[in-house]
Amino acid sequence: MLSRIWILGLGLLSGACSQLTSQTSQQPAESLQYISQASSADLAAALEGQRLTLADSPWGPSVEVLVLKRYFAATGRVCLEAEIGQQLALICDYQQAGWASQRLLSQQDQ
Repeated sequence: MLSRIWILGLGLLSGACSQLTSQTSQQPAESLQYISQASSADLAAALEGQRLTLADSPWGPSVEVLVLKRYFAATGRVCLEAEIGQQLALICDYQQAGWASQRLLSQQDQ
């Protein structure tokens, strides 16, 4: 009897954890600023150290972006850490929805 309760408890806990993980791994839509298709194609091909001029972006027209780092995020997305003017930005690939800028949670001095 006790083993059945134990197994049932583990099953419920496992289900709750997987639901929590799936909810927290998605960004709220209002915190994302999507980038145009043409600029998204440029970002998809960008390499570290490359400077791009995005024709249309959340930062305005003809913005220069310096790609600082390209990496796979814990969410499974390809992301770029970029510098736009004096500001750091996080830009990630949301596959069918395209590339989007999202709010940085923290910024460390280098």
